[in-house]
Amino acid sequence: MKVKANGPRYYPDEMKNFSCAVDAIKQLNNAKMAAYDAAWRHAVKPDPSEADRQWRPYRTLRNDWKLPAFYANAMETTVTGIIKSQESNKQNYISKVGDDLARIRDKISSKEAELSRKQAVKKAIRAYAKTGVWNAPYPKCTLHAADRVISGWKVELQPVSQYEYAVEDKIRRLKANIAYLKDLLARKASYLEKLKASPIPRAVFGSKKLLRKKDTAPYPGWKEDFDFARHHSITIAGRADSCCGNYIVQYDEITGDLVWHLPHGKDAVFPHFKPAIYTAEFLANMKDGNEAHRSVGYTIERRIDGNGKEYLLVSACLTLPPNSHANFDISTGVIACDTNADCLAWADLDGKGIALSTGTIPMELQGLTSNQAKDAIGRAVSILVAKAVSAKKPIVREDLESKHMKVGMRYQPKTRNRAISAFACERVVQTIMSKAYKNSVGVFAEDPAYTSFEGKVCAMRPMGRPVHEAAAVMIGRRCLGCESDVPAKYRKAINMTPSKRAAGNLWAEKRERWKRLYNALKDVRTHAFYLDIPENLAKKQLLAWIKEHDVPKRNAGYA
Repeated sequence: MKVKANGPRYYPDEMKNFSCAVDAIKQLNNAKMAAYDAAWRHAVKPDPSEADRQWRPYRTLRNDWKLPAFYANAMETTVTGIIKSQESNKQNYISKVGDDLARIRDKISSKEAELSRKQAVKKAIRAYAKTGVWNAPYPKCTLHAADRVISGWKVELQPVSQYEYAVEDKIRRLKANIAYLKDLLARKASYLEKLKASPIPRAVFGSKKLLRKKDTAPYPGWKEDFDFARHHSITIAGRADSCCGNYIVQYDEITGDLVWHLPHGKDAVFPHFKPAIYTAEFLANMKDGNEAHRSVGYTIERRIDGNGKEYLLVSACLTLPPNSHANFDISTGVIACDTNADCLAWADLDGKGIALSTGTIPMELQGLTSNQAKDAIGRAVSILVAKAVSAKKPIVREDLESKHMKVGMRYQPKTRNRAISAFACERVVQTIMSKAYKNSVGVFAEDPAYTSFEGKVCAMRPMGRPVHEAAAVMIGRRCLGCESDVPAKYRKAINMTPSKRAAGNLWAEKRERWKRLYNALKDVRTHAFYLDIPENLAKKQLLAWIKEHDVPKRNAGYA
């Protein structure tokens, strides 16, 4: 497990070569930005003269900036990683827009089919008005007219003329909807072509927020703040084959000083360095006789205190060995956790998957600064770990991956982006792992696919739990091997025959059935699952029943 441990503050009068260290941070950041600019230009428009050999940012760092090989290799990895992540993000968003186009085309085809049926109904009504004989406008049509009244499935008994007005209104709405969808499809397709032809966006060093203020709300000292943000920190990667876990920053075991070998010969000395947490693990990794050395990275940051004085903060990035005392025994049960943007929902389960108790820990993050969000996450996770310690059970968390949520954030509404950014799921995972490690609590990670929907179906009404607590119960049951199957009352609403890919694999068959039921009921309001839904209803009958009994009624999603 990788953790980050902060050391003490170092003011100019408390360490050797403070100004040289600050100059080195500025120089290394300038070199990184120059290498990125060169790599970005090469990715967007490669130089034809270098087509016969592989171009590397390493040459820019070594030849132009005269950096030592250790610095140049580490920075090259950082720069190429930024470029590859931008290219990957662009490709993911292109794929997402392509999926949107496919959905729009499917929606247009379904709307056009519905329009043709409504037009056929209108034609049949006019023929009935002339001849008095009702002919079904299309196969499997449930409408029937007699004695100038008409009725059918979902159509109450009413005069034919009144229903004709309703059909004409529906036709007008469908035509307008189809025209809108076709216009949206054309705009999306045009945007997709432009997106494919455009280069990857250029990264901004120093935060976009500050850069925008240059034109929107400039203020005295903006340039100094932006420059400080661009040169506020440097990360030095470690090497496991070094005696101290790092060739550039080394720890003196005798004096307790941390020595940073600067790029051009001088040394910056941080006296009496000791991390605030994981001190024993850090010192054990620094011992000369320790054969199991692990790499140790360092982050050196420039900061300003409340009195306006600048200081340096050194953080050690450690790789901790597995905790041999951690409790991974699930025979007595687990504490399951469902992570959400505003809370941590937990469930205490016994060894058979029965929920003993559930609850919610508030964790409101929107509108907070990064440090405030860290504190809020730390407080919530401390409560969760304390429950696991008192119950003597391991924790089961979701195997969260925020990358897929952040695909295309640059092109999405600001409200959605703020919610996803504030979610900070990686920070939640890191905090859970760190606090669980210190308290010798084992942590399992489970795939959260369809757990929230399983909770809606299997736990909300039967157990009387809110949706997030119900999801936590399902996560814990999945870890204990007690994953629920689709209840019998819903099985008539889906196709229960497994596909060829899932046939023979019990776990895959269950997951496929949950996927089909989710696709059938994904537009149903969450609180509708508190209703006592009848058994053995087909999909259309089930949606019609929910639409009729759900309060407040929502017309969207039940048609």
